[in-house]
Amino acid sequence: GLSPTHLHLKAHTLFDGTGEIIMDRYAQLSADPGVVLTQGPDHTIRGTGNLKASLINDGTVRADDPVNWLTLDTNPKTNNGTIVADADCRLDIIGTYEILQGEDGLILADGGIVLLKSLSTITPMSITGGTLGTLSDGVIRTGSNDTVLTDVNIAGLLEVDFGTSILVAGDGVTNNGTIHVNPSATPSFAHFVFIEDSELSGLGELILGRSWYARLLTNAGVVATNGVGHTIRGNGVMSGDFINNGTIAPGESIGLIETFSPMTLTQGPTGVIDVEVGGTGQSEYDRMTGAAAYNLDGTLRVSVVAPYVPLVGHSYTIISGSSVSGSFAAIEGDLPGPGLDWDVTYTATSVVLSVVHCDLSVDMQPLNQTVCRGKQVTLSVSAFNADSYQWQFGGEDIAGANASTYFIPFALPADTGLYTVVITNHCNEVTAGASLFVHPGGSGDVNGDGAFDGRDIQAFAEALVGNMSVNAGYCAADITADGDVDQDDVHPFLYTLLFE
Repeated sequence: GLSPTHLHLKAHTLFDGTGEIIMDRYAQLSADPGVVLTQGPDHTIRGTGNLKASLINDGTVRADDPVNWLTLDTNPKTNNGTIVADADCRLDIIGTYEILQGEDGLILADGGIVLLKSLSTITPMSITGGTLGTLSDGVIRTGSNDTVLTDVNIAGLLEVDFGTSILVAGDGVTNNGTIHVNPSATPSFAHFVFIEDSELSGLGELILGRSWYARLLTNAGVVATNGVGHTIRGNGVMSGDFINNGTIAPGESIGLIETFSPMTLTQGPTGVIDVEVGGTGQSEYDRMTGAAAYNLDGTLRVSVVAPYVPLVGHSYTIISGSSVSGSFAAIEGDLPGPGLDWDVTYTATSVVLSVVHCDLSVDMQPLNQTVCRGKQVTLSVSAFNADSYQWQFGGEDIAGANASTYFIPFALPADTGLYTVVITNHCNEVTAGASLFVHPGGSGDVNGDGAFDGRDIQAFAEALVGNMSVNAGYCAADITADGDVDQDDVHPFLYTLLFE
């Protein structure tokens, strides 16, 4: 009929058993103030009409009429069972009350539509705990104003439609499905807002659906975390304080996330910024722009979009903000091409990705050397396309030895050994090496017979005029132990020979 028909409860009531209450159009299930309807685990309320009573549901509430919809209205609901919209059916949850769900509580769109329709932005409707799920192309969608989600699991598709907001409180939302903010790309704002320090966790994704009109925000003083394994992607706006331990992928496919002040984005070690490049023009690669302060760590992941072919010298300003600190610990994804690699340049306000040569080769090896104590030793290497050098002695890094040349100003016998240099660039590493032997000097036993006497004079003269290679005898003639046999050694040689 066209007139409302009421099942009205005057006292707390339990519907137990395996039966059902079938509601048709204009049917209303209501109760006196303070009166609670409890539905047992095997009982069902289904159909259309309006379920206004305060409810504890341990069973099933089902919208199964494809022509008219079932409305949950007016009073708080506790759901430990299932509230479901069947295929091609609609369930409206409307009002300013709270739905409190137990661990097994499930609001499900099984091929149908569940609409969350708050009547107020001052006292919005709230859902705490349990799961919002969809099956068989069903959808849960905001229908008006604000809905607060506290410690809720998302297992399916949640659409934040234009002109509405989802507010996140408590520990946050565990999303193993898809949250789509402004999915219809309507030129009217849709918001996903953190009103308390919370995390967007799980293995799902949040999609910003239309640039200026799809917004991911935090209230003042609130920090939101994108959890490990979770993805934020699309074209839209971010503003507030965010920690990224998951993935942020601007663009859908190529596009941008714009940031508004005040905005900070701190990327943790597990965080990923995922960009696609399809050309060098700003409209041809993913980027983040605006007034954000970035503190970077973690990974930059790059994908090349065919048919674009990156070339040496191509560059892409993937981040521009108010400030940039830190750096990516790793770059992964597609390489730009054979013999090429990515290079990242950081300025005070931007991050620029560029294509560079990847080849690395040693043009000149350091030379093996034998010297006397006190000699200045220079070890040099020349390499093509090198970015950094690290000299090592005995396999251990030498502090501060980070140039292509390494100097030992005063060689000692203890410096004898193998010197290697590890040469790196953006994608390769090579090693070169040389040995150094340092003879002790100054003994005067130039001929090596074990005594310093007149028989050493001829050998000393040979060393002085350069007719002797650098060996133990030559270094014995270096009485001054300055690394060379020269005129400075003549007087101390003769004096020591004659008077000591």
